Amino acid sequence: MVKKIIWTNLAESNLYNCFLELLEQSKSVDITSKIITEVYESVSILSTDSEIYKLDTLKRITKEILELFKNILIEFLI
Repeated sequence: MVKKIIWTNLAESNLYNCFLELLEQSKSVDITSKIITEVYESVSILSTDSEIYKLDTLKRITKEILELFKNILIEFLI
């Protein structure tokens, strides 16, 4: 069964902020657009297969984890 993915205003705002940050770091609209497109496509997979990722109730997203992820992404771009 196909489900509709609904992006909250906060999620869209956060993704937009990520776009701006990536654009600032990479100086390339093309690279930044490709990464954001990958995020959208990864999420869209959930509309047809919502069980693709297992829920991990023991992990908490912290600012440190988000910062680490951002740094990994930036290093990948360089």
